[in-house]
Amino acid sequence: MILEKYIKTFDNVLPLKTISSLIKFLNKQYKNKLFEDGEVGNGTHARISKKIRNTEIYGFSQFSESLTNVHYHNLLSNINILHYEKYKQEFPFLTGCSKVNQINALRYEKGGHYDFHVDGGTGFDRVLSSILFLNNDYKGGNLSFLDDPSSDKKIYDIPVQPGRLIMWPSNFLFPHSVRPVEEGTRFSIVSWIC
Repeated sequence: MILEKYIKTFDNVLPLKTISSLIKFLNKQYKNKLFEDGEVGNGTHARISKKIRNTEIYGFSQFSESLTNVHYHNLLSNINILHYEKYKQEFPFLTGCSKVNQINALRYEKGGHYDFHVDGGTGFDRVLSSILFLNNDYKGGNLSFLDDPSSDKKIYDIPVQPGRLIMWPSNFLFPHSVRPVEEGTRFSIVSWIC
């Protein structure tokens, strides 16, 4: 798979103790009903479609009233920039990116999924995508890439490991999905660099 060359994996980007604290924070936000249904599309075309995407989202912001939210925003942003710099060392023609433009926690319960899609396109200011796995105490929920977008038969799964960051180009060559969760709750962090 030639695309696999551009899908980079970085392990142990966060200590397990920090991940545990982050999951506790996210569970508290979920209990306080601060997660929202995930949308598909962008701008005026954004909509909720549980057939395509069944997940809940919690956003991090440097401008949040919650200092804990701001703390995790800054930590996750710094991790992404650090690993973007490593990614860029291997692919020096990648230029123009300088900031993380969005950081979201995703929560998938049993049946949660996201059909094959790409992260970039019209209306999206995204050059690189990243996913940080927070836990692995669930079944299903694989992050999968299509090797050949014209066929859904060649699929590349990323093994789940807490603290593993995956980074890849956001463009049309990298369709990916989250397979349905069969048991448990899957937590991850998604980010985009522009």
